Amino acid sequence: GNRNVCFAFRSPFTAATQATAFGPRVDNASVLHHMILFATDTAQTEGAVFDCDGNMPRDARFVAGWAPGSRGTIAPADVGIELPGASSWFILQVHYWNLQPQEAPDTSGIQLCTTTELRPHTAAVSTLGSLNISIPPRATDHAVIGRCTPAATEPIHVIGSGPHMHRNGASLRTEVLRGGSEAAREMMVDVPSFSFDAQRNYPSDLVVMPGDVIQ
Repeated sequence: GNRNVCFAFRSPFTAATQATAFGPRVDNASVLHHMILFATDTAQTEGAVFDCDGNMPRDARFVAGWAPGSRGTIAPADVGIELPGASSWFILQVHYWNLQPQEAPDTSGIQLCTTTELRPHTAAVSTLGSLNISIPPRATDHAVIGRCTPAATEPIHVIGSGPHMHRNGASLRTEVLRGGSEAAREMMVDVPSFSFDAQRNYPSDLVVMPGDVIQ
């Protein structure tokens, strides 16, 4: 079947902690579509397993993710990925896509390398795109465009992009419109031939400025 299953557990970090790298622990690859590790300040039940759809807390924030083809991410030497403290919770969302007639066991997860010797720059993950996807029957070149203006008051240094689509996705690109101008475009990431089975992170050294629009 096609299910988003969530697993909740309390953050084990009692002191300020950053992640320096993360990667997948894949058990049954034949049924895995993606995994996302979220953090939340909304109280959960330790060890709870539930259907993610419609039940994710509104403050859930993306910490790390995996999709087929990805080997994980190592942060630059001066960057640490933000992790929640002991009063917060983790939720691991696992999207299962099981085309077999029988149930399939799985113990996959996401692994983190962490440090309490905090690095000078703290990274977080922002999700982009559009949920307004409605592909007409027999369409062969249907484009879906989403735009956002980050609520930034200072420059944001982008260190990587992880494009993700489903099996009908053909290509994907993210552009920055400097100051919102159509005439001042800068490419953040361009994947002209997207493969669901070969997804990866694309390093970047681009700086998003206040007032820029991302498309």
